[in-house]
Amino acid sequence: MCQLCTELSQYASIEIEVIGGWQQKLSYGFHEVKLFLATQMFDNARHFEAFRKRALSNGGGLGLENKGEVNRMLLESTGGWPETVVMLHMLRGTFIFMLYRYGELFAHNPAEKVLFARCLQDKARHLAYGLAHLRYATSHNPDKIIVFGRLMNIAERVFERELKDPVLREALAIIFGGGIEGAQSGMRQYERMMGDFARQYLANMEHIGVRREEGFPPALAKFMEA
Repeated sequence: MCQLCTELSQYASIEIEVIGGWQQKLSYGFHEVKLFLATQMFDNARHFEAFRKRALSNGGGLGLENKGEVNRMLLESTGGWPETVVMLHMLRGTFIFMLYRYGELFAHNPAEKVLFARCLQDKARHLAYGLAHLRYATSHNPDKIIVFGRLMNIAERVFERELKDPVLREALAIIFGGGIEGAQSGMRQYERMMGDFARQYLANMEHIGVRREEGFPPALAKFMEA
C-alpha cells in the first residue's frame, strides 16, 4: 500500500505542476475554465498530502519512484492546452481513475476505503472536464482528431514502456491478493484492472471522436482479453 500511495502522490504532484504551468498561458477571457482548473489543482494538492501521509503512517514509508517517462512527457508538453489535456486527462487521468476505483474495492480498512472513494469522486469530475473540453475541440476543429491520434500513438507507447517497470504492478498484485502469499491471484486481478482501464480509455477517446483501436499498442490491448 505504501508503494501505491507513493505513486499516487507523485501523480498528483505532477498534475499540479502541469496545470499550474498552463494557467498563466490561458487567456483571462476563459476565467471560468481557469477557476475550475484551480480547483483541480487544489484537489490534487489534497490527494498529494493524503496519500503521502498514508504512505508514512503505521511505520510505513515512501516507496520507489517510477521512471517518470510519462511525467516528463506531460511536463514538456508545449503543443497546446488541448494536446496536454488529451494526455493528462484521457491517458494518465483514466489510469488514475481506475487505480482509485480498485483501491476502494480492495481497501484493507475503512479509512483507506473512504480515502479512495473521495479521490475517485474528484477524479471523475476532472475527467468530465477533459471529455467536454476535447469533445468541443474536435467538433469545432476536425483536424484535431488527426492531431490527437498521432499524439496518442506516441503517448500510449511511452505509457506502455513505463508499465514494464514491475514496482507498481507487484505492489498492486500484493494488495489485490491480500498479501504476498496471494500475489499470484492478485496479479490476475491486476490484469483485469488493466483490461478495465484499456476499455474505458478507448471509450473515452471514441467519445471525443478519436478511434484508437487500430493503433492501440498490443501490450495494452492484450489486457482486454483478461
